[in-house]
This record gives sequence, C-alpha cells and structure tokens, in this order.
Amino acid sequence: SDRPGRSLDGGGVYMLGRQYIDMDDFLLKRQYESSLFWFTYRKDFAEMAPYGITSDAGWGCMLRAAQMLLSHALRRHYRGPAWRPPLPLKARRAEAFVSALLTWMADAAHPSCAYSIHRMVAAGLPLKMLPGEWYGPTTAAHVIAALTSGHLEHSKQLTTHVASHE
Repeated sequence: SDRPGRSLDGGGVYMLGRQYIDMDDFLLKRQYESSLFWFTYRKDFAEMAPYGITSDAGWGCMLRAAQMLLSHALRRHYRGPAWRPPLPLKARRAEAFVSALLTWMADAAHPSCAYSIHRMVAAGLPLKMLPGEWYGPTTAAHVIAALTSGHLEHSKQLTTHVASHE
C-alpha cells in the first residue's frame, strides 16, 4: 500500500507505484502480484504464415512484456488503480473485462485478438522486423502504439505515445 510521509531510508520494495516496506506488507504485495496479468512464451499457436513459426520462445520476450504492460495500462484505464479481478479462477475468467482482455491477447490471427503475437508481428513488419527476430523496447512500444490506434474497442478513448530520442 502507499505510505505517504514514510522515509525512503526504510527500504522496501516498489512495484507499479506502490511501496511495500515490512513483513506486514508481504501479504498485500503477494495479493497484488497475483492480480496482475502474466503473459509468457507459448508454443503450438496457430502458424504465422508464410514463416512457419508456431512458438515465440527465444524471441518473443519483449512482445510478451509489452502485452503485460499494455494489459496493466488497460486495466488501470478501464477499471481504475484499485480494481482487482475476482479470486476464483472460474469467476476471474467469467468477469467481462478479464474475458475481453484475454481475447484481445489470445494468440490467433483473428481480428478480435487485437494484441496477439500474430498482430504484434504484423505491426512490426513496417518497422522492418520479421517474426523470430528480437524486438527491442522501442520497437515493442511502436507496435503497441500501432495496435492501440487501430483497435476500435477503445481507439477513441486511449492514445499511446512513444517517447524516443530518434
């Protein structure tokens, strides 16, 4: 939890703008961590034609990190900073926002999967990135910006800016 006025000398851990200082905060920190969306390497997803790629292991880490960053931004935008998904997994998946977010991030080339690895790779092609190549943070940020601007669900409500020294 946020603790205004507390000295930074006390140490602690900062996670997404919140400071956790002592053992009493450990449970709160773990609860918050477990409420975050986590996307990692996958295999056996629908082939990225014509490349024959069905896994992002070894090259998709930055795109998965971008998915997690975006999911947290969307969560804060649509549900606010205090919102937590329901605890039982079945209830979590049935919750409307979680269901929509998981569909948006699902690994398929379908238009409803607005932030899938397939769509991210397609958005990377104009940036001269091919599937299987490692995306840096700036490229991943430009991919997010391209996809959010084209996602009709919220393109009028959400704008993505990429700060770059280029």
